[in-house]
Amino acid sequence: MDAPFAAAIRERFGELSFLGEDGSGPVWGGLDRRSKQLVRVRALTGRSPEEVARIVREAGVLTHLTHLGLERVLEAGPGDERHAPYLMVEHLEGETLADRMAGHVHTSLEEALVIGEQLAAALAALHGVGGAHRGFRAAWAVYLGHGAVKVGGAGLAEGPADTPGDQYALGLVVYELIAGKPAQVPPLPLTEAFPGVPRDVDAAVMRALAADPVERFARMADFAQALREAHARLTGAPLFALPPGGVMGPGPVRTRRRRGGSFSGRGFSLPVLPVADPGILAAISDGVLLVVRAGKTQRKTVAQAQALLAQM
Repeated sequence: MDAPFAAAIRERFGELSFLGEDGSGPVWGGLDRRSKQLVRVRALTGRSPEEVARIVREAGVLTHLTHLGLERVLEAGPGDERHAPYLMVEHLEGETLADRMAGHVHTSLEEALVIGEQLAAALAALHGVGGAHRGFRAAWAVYLGHGAVKVGGAGLAEGPADTPGDQYALGLVVYELIAGKPAQVPPLPLTEAFPGVPRDVDAAVMRALAADPVERFARMADFAQALREAHARLTGAPLFALPPGGVMGPGPVRTRRRRGGSFSGRGFSLPVLPVADPGILAAISDGVLLVVRAGKTQRKTVAQAQALLAQM
């Protein structure tokens, strides 16, 4: 840890433990003395004042965005004559997708689609507030276990704010998850790299990887929907409607049961999953299982849903 950064954070966090490096550089973890919660801290040293100002400005927007697939930005410290700039983000337990793929961990086609859908939905939420990741790659996706992932590091790269570029970058990650190897340049069709891939999966991923940005999906949300539909056809699972934008704010989700077995709230309506316990409502929204029990809502990833539903 360099001296200016160490001096800047000692009074706020005390001692921090080095956690390793992600797409932006070294990351430390520790206890935030103000909020009393575990956090990760990224130094913004070694950057131009203009670059730091941009990152802090964009991070300030992200502090107001809550999405289950996006790393929560808790605070952006711009720095001054005495303090180095930093970002404080939520503590996450897991490994990056880059490390996971480098370790040759097998990912089934079904899980690859679930992961891709979550990442696309998270990036779509970022695009929905006028942002872009700028440097998305597998090193910026944290695998939390059981198929759940989160996107981190939005805005930290020096690349352009290019939403079609984010889509292409995600297409490369999903391609490698499915094929088990990086895409060539130009990418071979998935059906050639990994025989047996359904044509709708190949069509979705290869469209995101189109050389001409105009030929890609118009929105990242459309890529997420294509992966969602391909997953539904692959597994035979029902396809659910989604809340606008796929963004959930903090706090409970206000819901009510409606005629016809739907699950509604905040202007959206979802079919209720079949659950044996009549006191429980369950529905899937934007890669998340919503479970309402005695008026309280729990959020679980779809990949965690099987075990949870088995207990109901």
